[in-house]
Amino acid sequence: EVGDYHVSFVCSKSCIEEVDNEAYNIIFLGPTGSGKSTLINHLFNANVVKAGASVHSVTRQIQYTQGKLKWSEDKKWDKRDQVNVIDTIGFCDTELSSQEVQSAIRSSVRTSITYIDKVVIVCSGRIEPPMVQAIKKMMKW
Repeated sequence: EVGDYHVSFVCSKSCIEEVDNEAYNIIFLGPTGSGKSTLINHLFNANVVKAGASVHSVTRQIQYTQGKLKWSEDKKWDKRDQVNVIDTIGFCDTELSSQEVQSAIRSSVRTSITYIDKVVIVCSGRIEPPMVQAIKKMMKW
């Protein structure tokens, strides 16, 4: 039974503070234009992060969105009721090198969060070799 489980929006932040670190942490990774931000907006059923179809990257910095897990009320899924959803700069960014993107993601997440609970890799269409390399590098981290 799936039930009426969803995430409600609480706030957006440029970084996560130590007090927020007990939340369930989910990071979205994938190539530029794959739909990471759109998927996050669907998760919250609201426009909580900037998303759009463009030839240039829309997400220019790491974005932290906090929410409340409705399913935590029955304690079947997880006892934590807060979630941090992390929207990242896309691999194969239109302005940054692959190394710059990975470095930006790592440094932002390392300083903000001690543990990632779930990694969501979003891909759209064909997965090209540079994307595969970027995903492999991030998963080793």
